[in-house]
Amino acid sequence: MNPFTVFWRKRVSLRVRNFQSERIKVNDASGNPIETAAVVVWRVVDTADTVFDVENFEQFVTVQSAPRQEYRYDDYGQDTISLRGNAEEIRDDLEAELQTRRQRH
Repeated sequence: MNPFTVFWRKRVSLRVRNFQSERIKVNDASGNPIETAAVVVWRVVDTADTVFDVENFEQFVTVQSAPRQEYRYDDYGQDTISLRGNAEEIRDDLEAELQTRRQRH
C-alpha cells in the first residue's frame, strides 16, 4: 500500500441524490414573468474524477443546475417550443445541457 494514498482518501457516496432549486421569477422569451424551479436527480459515477476535479461536488451540482436557456411559456398558436406544450423536449434539452457542462469541468 502506498502511504501517500492514506492522506487523499475521501469517502464519496454513490447513492442517488436530489437537488431542488428555489423558485425564482424570470421572464420568458416573450418577456412574460413566470416562476420556475428545478428538481435535479443525480449521482456520482466516477469517484476519482469527483475527488480530484471538483473541490465541493455538491455545490458544483447546485451551481451547474441553474437553467440558462430561455423558452416561451406558451406558443400562442405558433409552431415553436414552449414550456407549456413541450415539457419533455425542454427537459431533454436541459438534461443534455447539464451533461455538457459536467463534461467540460
